[in-house]
Amino acid sequence: NLSLSYVKLSHIGKSTFQGLQGTNLTILNLSQNSLSVIEDDSFQWLSSLQYLNLKHNNIHVSSRLFYGLSSLKHLNLINSLTGKIEDFPFHWLYHLEYLLMDNNNFPGITANMFTGLNNLKYLSLSNCNINLQKITNKTFLSLANSSLQVLNLTKTRISTIESGAFSSLGHLKILDLGLNEISQQLTGHEFKGLNNIQDIYLSYNKNLNLQSESFIFVPSLRKLMLRKVGCSNLALSPSPFHPLQNLTILDISNNNIANIKEDLFDGLDKLEILDMQHNNLARLWKQANPGGPVLFLKDLPNLRVLNLKSNGFDEIPVCVFKGLFQLKYLDLGLNNLNLLPATLFDDQASLNSLNLQKNLITSVEEKV
Repeated sequence: NLSLSYVKLSHIGKSTFQGLQGTNLTILNLSQNSLSVIEDDSFQWLSSLQYLNLKHNNIHVSSRLFYGLSSLKHLNLINSLTGKIEDFPFHWLYHLEYLLMDNNNFPGITANMFTGLNNLKYLSLSNCNINLQKITNKTFLSLANSSLQVLNLTKTRISTIESGAFSSLGHLKILDLGLNEISQQLTGHEFKGLNNIQDIYLSYNKNLNLQSESFIFVPSLRKLMLRKVGCSNLALSPSPFHPLQNLTILDISNNNIANIKEDLFDGLDKLEILDMQHNNLARLWKQANPGGPVLFLKDLPNLRVLNLKSNGFDEIPVCVFKGLFQLKYLDLGLNNLNLLPATLFDDQASLNSLNLQKNLITSVEEKV
């Protein structure tokens, strides 16, 4: 383990590390320097190195910068890059598993940027200014032979995802597209090819217009985060969530949703956590609602956590929680409820936490 962090190192030459040839050095920390020049082949002597930290520097990535690092598993390039990245920069890193490139500015992802990273599992490009407004089926084509499992694209100013954008990432399990500027109709083809995906984060985007087919190609999905994405219209048949029979966590909070159908969550037998806070669902539970109250929580036998905070509810149907035997946490705070029906919680023997703060309740019947 060698740390050369905070030593005002500005230049590394081809022979700087020659004296370390043949050693068992596995960790090298060069972070927090003023590094602006690393000559080609400078790391050729460090064939045993597994962890290289170049965080907070100002280096140019040439095609031979990482030559010789055949054992490297973890590369930290956070806030360290300047200028264009040359083609095939990482193809020497046969065993690299983790590549962190957050907080960088470079012209864009080139055709062969990630070629050769066949063992890569984790790639983070968060908060990068890299002209990534539109993701096409060619953007990540250089990762087609990789075993990438996690891709973090938060805060990269993405506005459009084209059909088959991630089709070359068949091993991907976690895709984070949160905190971007995506504004489009999700046809479903954007996620085609993600055959092993488990988690998709889309929260905090401009406007995602869902259709019945939006998630038809990702039935393996377990976690879907859609907080504050402007998907106010979910009154679709069939439901956009219907293909997601393996879903355990769903967040559709902060979307001003006012109209949904009774079958919105049909088939989601495995759903455990449902967050619907900060929407506008009050009308759906009113007795005067045309067709009567909409009982959208039926057939969720494994639901454990339910957040309905701040929806404007002033009425609550007596059978709205019927069948939710596993429910442990229920949040009804910040609503306008003043009356709780006597048998409202009859099926909630497992309930551990009930939040009713900031409602209009002045008394509760003994039977409740």
